[in-house]
Amino acid sequence: MIINDKLMKRYFLIFTFVVFVQKIETLDFCEETFSYFTDYKITNNDSILINAVRSTQACGSVCLTTSDCCAVSYINNSRECYLDTSGSCNLPKVPFEGSMVMIRQTVLPKDCEDVSDGNGTYRINPSYCSGPFNDFNVYCEVGSDNQYWTVFQRRVDGLTDFYRTWLEYENGFGDLTNEFWLGNEKIHMLTSNNNYTLRIELENFANEKRYAEYQTFKISDAQSEFQLSVNGYSGNAGDSLDYHNGIVFSTKDRDNSPSSKACAVRFHGAWWYNSCHQSNLNGNYLSGSHISFGDGIEWLTWTGHYYSLKSSKMMIRRQNGN
Repeated sequence: MIINDKLMKRYFLIFTFVVFVQKIETLDFCEETFSYFTDYKITNNDSILINAVRSTQACGSVCLTTSDCCAVSYINNSRECYLDTSGSCNLPKVPFEGSMVMIRQTVLPKDCEDVSDGNGTYRINPSYCSGPFNDFNVYCEVGSDNQYWTVFQRRVDGLTDFYRTWLEYENGFGDLTNEFWLGNEKIHMLTSNNNYTLRIELENFANEKRYAEYQTFKISDAQSEFQLSVNGYSGNAGDSLDYHNGIVFSTKDRDNSPSSKACAVRFHGAWWYNSCHQSNLNGNYLSGSHISFGDGIEWLTWTGHYYSLKSSKMMIRRQNGN
C-alpha cells in the first residue's frame, strides 16, 4: 500500500493531537484571536477530526498551537473538533445547528525568529493572545550566524539617559533604532513563553569587539521583581554576568540589592545588582577610561571597573524546537 506524503502528514497530525489533546485543553484561550460564526460548520474535506474535545475553547486552543491551522469547527453534541490546516482563511461554511466555526485572525510573529525581511523594527506578540497589551515593537537584527535576534538593549553614543526609575525600566524607553531598553515586562513576556539564548556584544574605544553568550536566559515577572536567570557562558569577553544570576532588578528608586548598598545610585545605573556588580551595562556613558569606580558601562572580565565601553548590545534568540 502506497501512502503519499500528504496522507502521512495528516496521520501524524491526528496522532499528535490525540496524544496531547488533554494537555492542549488546559491552555489559556483568547477569544479575540478568532472570528465566530454560530450554527455553521466548515466543509473542507481535508479537515482533521479530533474526537472527544470537551469544549469550544479547547478546540480553539488546538488551533492556536498549530501554525498551519486557519479555522476550526466544533460540534457541541458530538464533541467533535474539525481542524482545518489548508492555510486558506476563505473557507466554505454551511449552516449546521449546534456547531460553531472559528476563523483564526492574523497571527503576529512571536519574536524575531519568525521574521525574514532583514534588520529593522517589527511588531510581535510573544503570547497566543492578540490585543494591545500583548503586541509591541522590537528591533530585529541578523547576527553573524545568519540567525534573527531580538534586541532588548543598545548603547552607542550616550545621548539617551539610562539613569531612570523602576517604572521606566519596567515599560521601556529610548529609540529602537538607536539607544534603548525594551522594558522588563516585555523581556519577561518573551522569555517566559519559550527558551532563549542571550548574546551580549561589546566594543571599546579602540574599536575592539568582544562577546558573551549564555545558553539560557530569562527574567521573572514584576511581582518577583524581574529576577535574572542566566547560565551556560561561552565567548571571549569573560563571564561578568553569572555573578548576577538569581538577583532581582534594582533602579535608583528601588534598591533590591542583597547588600542594601543602594547599588543603583552608587553606580549610576539600573541592573541586577548583587554586592554590587561585575557588569553595569546601563551605567553612565563615560567614553573610555575614568577615575570613578565602576559607574560606567562596565564589563569587569574584559575592561575592569575603570573603563566605560563605547557600545553594548543585549539580544536574545529563541532556541530550536520552541
